[in-house]
Amino acid sequence: MELTPEQVERRRRTARELGLRPNPPHINGRPWTEEELALLGKLPDDKVARRTGRTRGAVTLMRQTRLCTEIVYTNPTRSLALFSRSLF
Repeated sequence: MELTPEQVERRRRTARELGLRPNPPHINGRPWTEEELALLGKLPDDKVARRTGRTRGAVTLMRQTRLCTEIVYTNPTRSLALFSRSLF
């Protein structure tokens, strides 16, 4: 049974109104503020985590996501170079 887009939307709204479907604007945790986002890449992840009350993993993931941080192995046995560019 294929539903039309209108039927899908009506079912989605009904489920939400009945409390059958969560409506999380942010799947895990609270939203990032502009001030918190501004710290990414300017301070070490540990310091950002302490200042924002977030885990180091959350900070690292957001930094990598927002800044598109890539680790490039220049010589796998010796060193790596870290490059980043901002999308936003």
